[in-house]
Amino acid sequence: MKASPVFNVNFAVFLAFLYAFLFWLTKELGLTSESVGLISYFFLPAFVRIIAFLIFGPIAIPILFGGGLLCVVMGWYDLGSGYVPELIVTLLTSIGAPIGAFIVAHMRGIRPDLHGMSPWDLLWLSAGCAAGNALLLALALEAVGAVPQSFGLFAGIFIGDCVGAWLVLLVLRAFLPVLVRLLVPILRK
Repeated sequence: MKASPVFNVNFAVFLAFLYAFLFWLTKELGLTSESVGLISYFFLPAFVRIIAFLIFGPIAIPILFGGGLLCVVMGWYDLGSGYVPELIVTLLTSIGAPIGAFIVAHMRGIRPDLHGMSPWDLLWLSAGCAAGNALLLALALEAVGAVPQSFGLFAGIFIGDCVGAWLVLLVLRAFLPVLVRLLVPILRK
């Protein structure tokens, strides 16, 4: 079943806003590191990256960039004078996560509907997305002079993205049949 273009646009905008809201919520709940406000050991928006990739493929990149741009404009993270450092970081994290998710989804034969996936498959998908994001985020933070490159930085980003995405995906997977029943009438319009 193919979704209507209007639904796709609306859902893409919803995902961008959901990403920004969960970014804000992560900060408000105190789940970010004291030293670098962008690092969280339980990063809630990480699952949005995976869902956007699974549904939209490469189009996930501008969707995630839109969510990140909203975070920049709202001032929810600040790396220095002007917007250039934040835009560089936002662009690279918008690219890294979908690339990591693509590699793992391709290697493991993961379908966008999450059908038949075990918790281990979800963990692999979360880890791939987290690795792609952690690599490019760590490089971006070093490139803009926000923090020096270190294994601890990479590990912190990876753990937060992987754990955050995996736990939310497990919950979604548990409630996916109910969500599908609710969304099918909307998709048929």
